Amino acid sequence: MITELVDLARSLAQSHTFLCYTFVFLISYLESFAFVGLIMPGAGFAFSVGLMAYHNILNIFFCILSGAIGAILADLSSFFLAKYLRDKRAFLKIKQKYSEQIEKGEDFFDKYGAVSVFIGRFIGIFRPVIPFVAGLLNMNPLLFIFFSSLSGILWGISYFGSGYLFGMGITYVDFTDPKIISLFILILILIYLFSKRMRRK
Repeated sequence: MITELVDLARSLAQSHTFLCYTFVFLISYLESFAFVGLIMPGAGFAFSVGLMAYHNILNIFFCILSGAIGAILADLSSFFLAKYLRDKRAFLKIKQKYSEQIEKGEDFFDKYGAVSVFIGRFIGIFRPVIPFVAGLLNMNPLLFIFFSSLSGILWGISYFGSGYLFGMGITYVDFTDPKIISLFILILILIYLFSKRMRRK
């Protein structure tokens, strides 16, 4: 059944190659764009795409390239959008709706400075916030582009690459081994306890 699904996905990807990479670009863009990324499952999506690339459904190089370009362009859009809206009436509505996220982003930026653009890329709650905050705080555009581009490339390699490497490793796993089954059960329990704790907070 799984083999048939993989073959079907590979066939669809071969028939609509450009559309597939456009989709990777679009999701990567949206999950990094100002505040929209707060509701987008970017990390899980990138991991899954990397796993698909291992099975030759997609090309890992083009996945990383599409994802990185999408993430970097989203940062630039958020940055210059903030600079444009900073003195506009529309910004008041955005600030009112996302006041908590903007405040945390400003605190994070104050703590780490320009490097926060790089660090924030790898922290889900800050990824779609820091570029916007950097624009509000009038960060040097060239410095922003440098950190955004560097982090975007590394993000693409690490997130898509992790799915690809997982696919390589999982082919050698015996899922009937009691130790492996116990490990998966333990991971599921830990995920449940962690999510329960986060909901309480």
